[in-house]
Amino acid sequence: EQLNISVSTVSNQLVHATKAVKEHVFFHSKEFLVFVIALYLKN
Repeated sequence: EQLNISVSTVSNQLVHATKAVKEHVFFHSKEFLVFVIALYLKN
């Protein structure tokens, strides 16, 4: 019983972590694109 609880907790944490990483990467890739476009327009 205890094992089942910890397994589901770990998988929940993994799901949350994966989601957080995806959002983080998406947010920063947008920032990076804006930066590149700004540099391009400056030249």
